[in-house]
Amino acid sequence: MNKILIYWPCWSKKALRLEMPTWCLFVWWIQLVAEVVGTYFLIFAGCASVVVNKNNDDVVTLPGISIVWGLVVMVLAYSVGHISGAHFNPAVTIAFASTKRFPWKQVNQTRYFSLLHSLLVQVGGKI
Repeated sequence: MNKILIYWPCWSKKALRLEMPTWCLFVWWIQLVAEVVGTYFLIFAGCASVVVNKNNDDVVTLPGISIVWGLVVMVLAYSVGHISGAHFNPAVTIAFASTKRFPWKQVNQTRYFSLLHSLLVQVGGKI
C-alpha cells in the first residue's frame, strides 16, 4: 500500500509527522478548508465592526473594534485550531515554518488558499 507523510501542525517544537495511506490525503484538504472558513469569519467580523462603527456615529469605538478582533481570533482558535493550527495570517504560517513548526513544503499551498479566502471575503462583501 502506498503511504504518504502528512505534517500535522501543532504547538510543539516540531510538526507532528504522521505516516498515512494515500487515501488519507483529504486531511490536508480539511486543514485548508478550516483555514479558509476561519480567515473568512475573521475578516468578515472584524471589518463589519469597523463598518458598523462608521455607519452609526462611532457607537462601537476603537476599544470595541479591538475587542471584536480579539474575540473573533479567540473563538476561531478554539473552534478550528485543533484542525488546522489556526494560521489565519500567512505571516503566522511563514513564522511557524521558519521556526520548524510547520513544513516549508506546505507554505505555498497555504498562501494560495489565503488568496482564495481573501477573494471570498471580497465577493461576500459585494453581495
